This record gives sequence, structure tokens and C-alpha cells, in this order.
Amino acid sequence: MSPLIAATETAIGTAGHPGLAVGGLTPLTTVDFPDRLAAVVFVQGCPWRCPYCHNPHLLDRNSPLGKAWDDVLDFLDARVGWLDGVVFSGGEPLAQRNLAKAVAEVRGKGFETALHTAGPNPERLSRVLPLLDWVGFDVKTAFVDYQRITGVPRSGDAARESLSRLIASGVPYEVRMTLDPSLTDGPTIRALAADLRGMGVRRFVVQPRRWLLWETYLPAFKSLVQDADVREVMCAYQRLDDEPCCGSTRLLQKILRDDWGFKYLVVSDCGAITDFY
Repeated sequence: MSPLIAATETAIGTAGHPGLAVGGLTPLTTVDFPDRLAAVVFVQGCPWRCPYCHNPHLLDRNSPLGKAWDDVLDFLDARVGWLDGVVFSGGEPLAQRNLAKAVAEVRGKGFETALHTAGPNPERLSRVLPLLDWVGFDVKTAFVDYQRITGVPRSGDAARESLSRLIASGVPYEVRMTLDPSLTDGPTIRALAADLRGMGVRRFVVQPRRWLLWETYLPAFKSLVQDADVREVMCAYQRLDDEPCCGSTRLLQKILRDDWGFKYLVVSDCGAITDFY
């Protein structure tokens, strides 16, 4: 067995059946699969333990299932013709040995398929790549320093090998990274970006850890809205979690209007509306 995949071979899946251990299902998303209306299947289990994990409840593969795989298939049967695709996310989908069978089953229903992964198992990624239309690939830090983030020796070697295979496959992809200033600094990110560019990566997105939004970016805006009683807000040109800020229900409706009580005018940054995608 390759040492790059030894940590993930205790994967999930009943022998002879393509079922997955599913932790949850998002019935509709417009941001997780570029240019598609999609559902997201969140699978359970991950061999790594990154401190900023967005879905820590999915790390343990033995947790109670959120949804039976057959129920997921029944849901998709009812969405044929309505959804464009299905995203396999997690957790870490490559932690499940039956992933390729499950993806093939979903493609057999006429859906396009996407994968969110950090690449802990290059061999399993190679098996599923021919079945995919898009991959969102998560990097943690400089590959030589992965163990500090994941807690797993040689995890950076596995991630780099997986990314190399993804690039060589020709499957469209995006490389993204969660920014946690307590773990990764600017020079490290710039060095990683240069390394990725040398590998052939052309799209690298850095997204803030979720608590940064609430503790660093939003407090000043909240004070302006509630304390200074501003009458006009300009939404930002950039994206948050790959969703245009000027089209974000989360930012403009839930936070700004519902939570903060803003009742006045919202305008877009110059050109933001015409440059969403």
C-alpha cells in the first residue's frame, strides 16, 4: 500500500454496494458548482483534522447518518430536469471507497458531477476524475508544512500528488484556501501561490475563515448601520465564499436588513452587477 493513502484506507462503504455515508444534503445551490444549479451531498469522514474545518460534525465517519444513500437517490430522481448537477462534498469524499460507484450512479441519472476535495488519496482521485465535470480543490498551506495543519505526516505529499493528477486530467477546477491568520501568514500564501503557478494552476482563491468575517470585517459596518444610521450602503465588488457580494442574500438580506434592521438604499460598486460571472 502506498504510504500516501495509508491513512485513508479505513474508508466507508458497504462492500458490493455503492452507498455512501451521507451526513447531509443541500437541495439547491448556485455557488458550489460554477454555472450550474446543483444539489450538494455532504459525505462523512475525513482523515485530517484541520483546526478551522467548516464542517467538523462530518469528520467522524461513525456519526449517525444524516440521510440514507437510497433517500438521496430518490430525491435526485425527483429533480431530473430541474437540477443540472450534483456536488460531492464533506467531510472528505475521497475517504469513501465507494465514491466512484456513487458518482457513476448519479451521472447515470443524467446529472453533471462535481467534487470538493483536499486530495488525501491520489489513487482514489484518479479513479473518480473521469466521472467529474468540475473539482474544487482545497489547499491548506505550503505542501511541506501540511502536517502542522492536518496532523497527518506526509499529507502534503498526498495533496500535491492529487493536485498534479487533477491538473493533468484536463477536468476544470479551482484551487482555494481558507485563510486563518493564526496559522498562515502573507509570505506563506505568496510562496504557495508561486508554487501553484509553477504547477500550472491559473485560478487560486483565498477565502477567510468564517470567524474572521464576524470578528474582523463586519463589526465596523454594523456600527455604521446601527450607530451612525447611514442611509446608503454600497455592496462590495468582490466575492464571499465564491458568491458575488452584490448578489448575496446572506450579506444584503439576512445580515444587513434582517439582523441589522437596515431599511434604506443599497447600491452596487461600479460595474459589479455586470461582472458577476
